[in-house]
Amino acid sequence: MNELWVFNEPNQPVVDELLAKGRILADQAGMKLCRVSVDLPDFQNDYFTRALLTLVQKRRPQIMLFGATAIGKTLAPTLAAKLGTGLTADCTGLEIDPETQTLKMIRPAYSGNILATVICEKRRPQMATVRSGIFGPEPVQFEDIIIRPDCSSVRKRMQKTQKLDDAEREKLHSTEFIIAGGRGIGVPENFQCLEELAEVLGGAVGASKAVVDMGWRRWEQQVGLSGKTVAPVVYIACGISGAVQHLEGIRRADILVAINNDPEAPIFDYADYGLVGDVLEIVPEMIRQLHERHFPGK
Repeated sequence: MNELWVFNEPNQPVVDELLAKGRILADQAGMKLCRVSVDLPDFQNDYFTRALLTLVQKRRPQIMLFGATAIGKTLAPTLAAKLGTGLTADCTGLEIDPETQTLKMIRPAYSGNILATVICEKRRPQMATVRSGIFGPEPVQFEDIIIRPDCSSVRKRMQKTQKLDDAEREKLHSTEFIIAGGRGIGVPENFQCLEELAEVLGGAVGASKAVVDMGWRRWEQQVGLSGKTVAPVVYIACGISGAVQHLEGIRRADILVAINNDPEAPIFDYADYGLVGDVLEIVPEMIRQLHERHFPGK
């Protein structure tokens, strides 16, 4: 359909800004403006992606806009990959060609020295994340689309997910030790030994984008460009291969320790200390030795 969608993220001012700009673009190109919400109690990337994917394939919107928030920067790339279309991230301007309905997505490039105009000529929908504070919010008219997926399996899984309170989320920014897990640790239950090590060190547990996307951990724990950028004294990466977006999020760590059973994992090229082996053998041994040194006889 000839529609322009704005993804609705509750309590994010950028949504009203995108609706205001979306109204202008939609009027210029003869499109319907829609605000799209997913009615789930909490953000889970895989469920949100699945819900939006089904509706996009049914209604085939021309344009989809997301705020460049932590959720938007996680959800939009996943959905774009599923749809086989392009995504322009962190836009600071949007224009449209009324004749062709081609969206001109403007964003800084080369460290902000130039502004690039990106178009997605052949694939649909045209997708972008947009920084907050770029457009002014204005009251406008739009159609509300609310997706209500089958929540039974979602709620069941959420009951198993430990909720992080504000103090725990803040801990990723303030702690000296972060122990992060990636897909290489095997199964979600193996995060337990990472949590035990974090407890011994007084640190916090982080996660790679891959395991957050799979629903193993909550997105508040995601470290990387699309999650949190961190600067601990020691960052212990367990079963994390070393994707560029993850390395960018941890480059301010003083010491990077990598544990991975793949000796060819790219993260070893950046680690200060590398341990090739099974996380489930190395981490418990680290815990044992820490207890021996700090709590001998216990």
